[in-house]
Amino acid sequence: MTIGLQEEMDWHSWPKHWTPALFMPRWASRITLEIREAMIQHLQEISEEDAAAEGAERGFWDGPHFEPTDDPNCGHMDGFRLLWDCINAKRGHGWDENPLVWVIKFKLLTPDKEK
Repeated sequence: MTIGLQEEMDWHSWPKHWTPALFMPRWASRITLEIREAMIQHLQEISEEDAAAEGAERGFWDGPHFEPTDDPNCGHMDGFRLLWDCINAKRGHGWDENPLVWVIKFKLLTPDKEK
């Protein structure tokens, strides 16, 4: 069953059981990504621009709370480092360990611009 993006889906004919995303048809995808570049680098090689692109805010930890700031002395990398440690330090992959990480750059494709 092939259905274009503009066509209506007859949900009554769709199987009633759960299907893993890996096996779903393309039309059911919410987003389509095109991988532009993939490489391995050490965590601490991240740039200020890349930290901002990751969504890290400028900020610092004030006790148990993260405090965003506009202080020019506090960059996105500071927020990224704190967030990284909050998520990964307990598992032995903290900022100070400087683990190797995958860097994957991609482009979001819209249905009308897929190639």
